[in-house]
Amino acid sequence: MEARIDLGGNEVSYNWQRSRRRTMAITIHPERGVVVRTPNRTSHKSVEAFLREKSRWILKHLERISNRQSERESIRWTAGALVPFLGSRLVLDVRPHARRTTAWRLGERLVVEIQREKKSTASKTTNTPSETDPKALEAAVETAVTQWYREQALVRCKMRAEYFQAHLGVRPAQIRVRNQKRRWGSCSSRGWVNFNWRLILAPPEVLDYVVVHELCHLREMNHSARFWNLVQAVLPDFAQWRTWLRQNGDTLSLETKAFPRDGVDGDNQQSDDIHPDAQGFDNASEPIPEENAKTPHDQSPESPIQLEMQL
Repeated sequence: MEARIDLGGNEVSYNWQRSRRRTMAITIHPERGVVVRTPNRTSHKSVEAFLREKSRWILKHLERISNRQSERESIRWTAGALVPFLGSRLVLDVRPHARRTTAWRLGERLVVEIQREKKSTASKTTNTPSETDPKALEAAVETAVTQWYREQALVRCKMRAEYFQAHLGVRPAQIRVRNQKRRWGSCSSRGWVNFNWRLILAPPEVLDYVVVHELCHLREMNHSARFWNLVQAVLPDFAQWRTWLRQNGDTLSLETKAFPRDGVDGDNQQSDDIHPDAQGFDNASEPIPEENAKTPHDQSPESPIQLEMQL
C-alpha cells in the first residue's frame, strides 16, 4: 500500500507492507524509499504514529542518502581519468588500437587496450564506429575495466581466504565473485562462499573483514555472540572496518551497467545484505553484538537502514 505523510513539513511517501510478523519496522532504501512493515492487524493510525515518533531518524537518513547520491562520483571512462582500486586510485591509460581487448596494472596506471574492430565490405575493410565514437569507446573501456575488477576481486578473495582459513580450520567448497547488487557476501550450507566484486574498490582491510566474516559462517551459520567472538579472534580490529563499510559502502558503486545483476542461489545461505549503493547504518556500539541481538548484517537485502520496534 502506497501512502504519504507530512513529517515536520516534509511530505514523505512510504510503502506499507503487512505480514505475519510481531514487530513494526521502518526501512529506508535508496531505490525503494521508506518501507514500513507491520503485523497484519496494525491500524493506519498506529503506522502514522510510529512514523511521526521516528520522524527525525527518517528525515536524517533520507537526507544522508540524498547527499550521498548527489555527491557520488561519475566516472568518465577516458584516458587520464581516475578509477578506484583497493582504496586508492589508478590513472586510466586507454589504448584504442590494440589487437585484442585487455587490461592490466602498470604501477599507478591501469592500461586498457581496446581491440581495433573492423568490418568487411565487398571492396574494402573499414573501421567500425567504435573507433571514432567517443561514447562507444567509453563503453568498451568500462566493460574491459569492470571485467578486470572482477578478475582481480576473485584472485584477491581467494588469496585472502586461503590465508585466513588456516586460522579458522575451515575450507570453503567454492569461492566466487558475483555482481550482487545488495550483498557484500554470502555463505551457503554447501560451503559455497560468494563475494561482491566491488569489494576490490575498498581498502584491503575492508575486503579482509568481509572474507573473514563469510569464512566464520562456515563454523557459525548465524550472527550470535559465538560468531562475533570468532571474527574478533581472527581480526581484532574488525569493528573499525565493519563501520567503514557501513558508512562508505555507497561509494563503492561505479554506476556500471557492463554486467547484469547475478541471480540468487536457491541454496540456503547466510547472507550479509547491505546494499552497496546505500548509506550504511551501524546500530551496534559494542565490538561484539550481544547474543541474539539484531545487527546490521541481519537485515534483509532490501533493508540497508532499518529501525525496528517490538510491539
